[in-house]
Amino acid sequence: MAIPDKVNKLVNEFDKQRLLNLFLTKFHGSHRAGNKRDFLKELYGQDAARDESYNNTKDRAFRLMVDALIDEGHPICSTSGDGYWYASSLHDGQASIAEGMSRAQAIRQRAEKLEENLVTKYGGQMDMGI
Repeated sequence: MAIPDKVNKLVNEFDKQRLLNLFLTKFHGSHRAGNKRDFLKELYGQDAARDESYNNTKDRAFRLMVDALIDEGHPICSTSGDGYWYASSLHDGQASIAEGMSRAQAIRQRAEKLEENLVTKYGGQMDMGI
């Protein structure tokens, strides 16, 4: 699968393959998970790992590469407590799935509450564009 256009500006295939190699060699299995800074250091050096600003170019490129690898079929997992890893089994990815589902549910509940608030305040029915 090709990298989507939105990713092309920040990510190249060489860096994406380097990241995949890191997952397969150093961060394989939840017991070997690494935080984002570990990956940034390996990919771009210590200066990139020290940059604490959220959504800087290297940080964003890393997350977009992870998304692209997942879209290509790689079982890359993450949790807020453990970091990122390449799942070594079905069981090894369960915590990541559970956290993702929980986040999705919370986002959906927040959107539904916003819809309720808008209808209450302004009346009528929401047009969801469907």
